[in-house]
Amino acid sequence: MSPKFLRGALAAAVLVISAAATAHAQGLVNPPGVALERPAAAAPPTCDTQAIVTISAGNTVCGFQSAMRAPGASTPVVAFAGIRYGNAKRLQGPTMAPWPAVQGQMNALAFGDECPQAISSSSQAVASEDCLFLNVWAPASAVNHPNTLPVMVFIHGGAFVVGAGSGFLYDGTALASRGVVVVTLNYRLGALGFLAADKYGVNANGNFGLMDQQLALQWVQKNIAAFGGNPGQVTIFGESAGAMSVGLHTFDIPSSAGLFQSAIMESNPMLARYRSLFFALPLGNKFLTYLCQKDPPASGPCNAQWFDQVPWKHVVTAQTAFLSKNLKLDVLLGVLSTKGLPWGPVVDPSAWVESRRFVVGEPYDGYGPGLKPVPLAFGVNKNEGVLFAALAAKGMNAVAPNYAPSQTLYSGLLTKDFGVAGLNAIAKYDAYRTAKQQAQYYYSASGAALANVLEDGGFAAANLVAANRALAHANAAPVYAYYFSQPPFFDLYNVANSQNPTDNGACAPETGHVCHGNELPYVFDTVDLIPNYKMNATDQPLADAMNAAWAAFAKSPTSPGAPWTSYASTGSASFGTAIQFNGTDSSPVAIGTITNAESLWSKLPPLK
Repeated sequence: MSPKFLRGALAAAVLVISAAATAHAQGLVNPPGVALERPAAAAPPTCDTQAIVTISAGNTVCGFQSAMRAPGASTPVVAFAGIRYGNAKRLQGPTMAPWPAVQGQMNALAFGDECPQAISSSSQAVASEDCLFLNVWAPASAVNHPNTLPVMVFIHGGAFVVGAGSGFLYDGTALASRGVVVVTLNYRLGALGFLAADKYGVNANGNFGLMDQQLALQWVQKNIAAFGGNPGQVTIFGESAGAMSVGLHTFDIPSSAGLFQSAIMESNPMLARYRSLFFALPLGNKFLTYLCQKDPPASGPCNAQWFDQVPWKHVVTAQTAFLSKNLKLDVLLGVLSTKGLPWGPVVDPSAWVESRRFVVGEPYDGYGPGLKPVPLAFGVNKNEGVLFAALAAKGMNAVAPNYAPSQTLYSGLLTKDFGVAGLNAIAKYDAYRTAKQQAQYYYSASGAALANVLEDGGFAAANLVAANRALAHANAAPVYAYYFSQPPFFDLYNVANSQNPTDNGACAPETGHVCHGNELPYVFDTVDLIPNYKMNATDQPLADAMNAAWAAFAKSPTSPGAPWTSYASTGSASFGTAIQFNGTDSSPVAIGTITNAESLWSKLPPLK
C-alpha cells in the first residue's frame, strides 16, 4: 500500500503539535509523550547511606531513597538524578562526560536541566543547552553489586520537539522494585537536535538527538554495573517518538548494535517515514534563512558564528513559527508531501558516503544490512488516531478559521494515494466512511474517519507489517505483541480539567477513547499519581500487571512468560496475535482482524 497519505497525515498532525507548542494561546500543555508535572517534594532529597555507589578509590556517587511510591513497598528503591552523561556543543556530536564529574563524593539528588523546547514538561523545570543528563533507579540491595540485574533504558516521546526523562510519568521506582535497574534520559530536541543544513557555513547532519541517545547507551555499558545493572542485559523501550527512536536503533543504526539486547516499542507510528538528506537539507537551509531574517547578526553576514550565538529560545521560537507559517497551504495541498516529521531523524545518503552513514534505512522495511535481530515487543492502543485527528482540526482552526476537513477533501486525499479502486475498497468499511461517523465525533465527521485510518493503517497495520518483516529475517529473534484497550479514567492531554482542552475533549474519559500515550502510567505504574481524576477498580491492578510484564520481558526477553504470548505471522499478508491489556479482558486478540489489516490494508497496492 502507499504510505503517502498515512505518513502525511501523521506528519501534519505532529506539525500542528509542534506549531502549537510556541503558540501558548492554544494551550498545548502536554503534547504526546511529554511527562506531566512532578509533584513538589516536601523537602529536597538528601544523600542516603543505602544509595552510595563506589565508582573508584575515593570517588562515590550518592543518591536518595525514592519516595514516589507507597512507603510500604517491600523493596526499597534508591534513585540517582541528574547524572551528566555527555557534553555537546551546538550542532556537534556529543562526547562522553568525565565520570564521576567531581572527585570525592558527588551528589545525584536533583534532576538536570531539560533540553530546549517550546513548552517545558513541568513548571518547575529549567531548560538549557547543557542538558545531557540521565537518571537511575535501582533496588537498594543491588547497589555496589555489579552485573546483577537487567537494565531498562527508557527513551521519552514528544514528537522530537518536547519532553524530558525527569517527569513523574516516567518514574522508575515501581519497575526497579521488581528487580531491574531503570534509566531515563534527555536528548536534544527540535532544530537543535535534528537540523540538517549546509548553508551559511553551518554543517549539520540532522541526527544529534539520536547520537545523544546512543551516547547514553554507551554510558550505560561503561557505568551501570556499579548500580547493580548488567550491561550485557539491556532492554531499550520508548513511546511515540521514543518508540521511533527505539525502532531506529534496533533496525537501522548499525553503530548501536551491541549496546542493548532487546527492545520494546510502544505506539510507534511506523508509517511516519523519515526524510533523507536530499529532502532534509533544503528544509533546514530554508529554516536558517528564516532565522537569519528574524534574528540577524548585529553586523556582518549570517554564518556559523552567528548561528552559534543566537539564543536557544530564539531558535525554538523560530522552529515552530517557521513551520506554522505555511501550515494551511501544506494541509490543503495534500497533508504534507515531504517525508517524515517536522523535526526528526534523517536517513543518511547511500553508498558513496557509506563511512559517514548513521541511519541507514526505514524500520518499516525490517532490519538493515548487518544488523542482528533482537527480541522485540511492540504494541498499539485502541484509538491511536483520535488524538492526531483532533489536534489537526484544532490546530487548523487556529491558523485557518472555519476550516473543517470536508468529506470531499478526505475522499480526494484517499483517491490521490490509493486510486479510485482503493477509495472504493476503503469506503466499504463503516469506520472509514465519513457519513457513518457524523454522530461519533464532534470535531468533524471526516476527522473521525481520518482517526480510524491513522489508527488502523498508520499505527497497527504498519507495525504488523514491520513485525512480519522482522520475523522473516534470517535468524529471527522472538517477537511479542500487545494491544492496550483499557477504558480511560483520565485525559492525558487535559490533566487540569480545562474548559479548552488541548485535544478538544477527544480523549476525555466519557468518550471511552484509549488514546495515544494512555498506556504510559500503566507501564510505569504511576496511575495513582495522575491529578484531578479518580481511578476505577481495575486500573491499579492493571498497572501492577503491565509493570510486571515489562520487567519480565527485560529479565527474559526470549521467554518472558505470562502474560506474553509469542506473536507469529502466518505469511506476508497474515498477522499473528497479541496479548490484550484490559482490566476486564486480557484474552489474546488477533490485531489483524480488529484493524482490518488482513482484509484491507495489506491488500491495497501502492500507486505507480
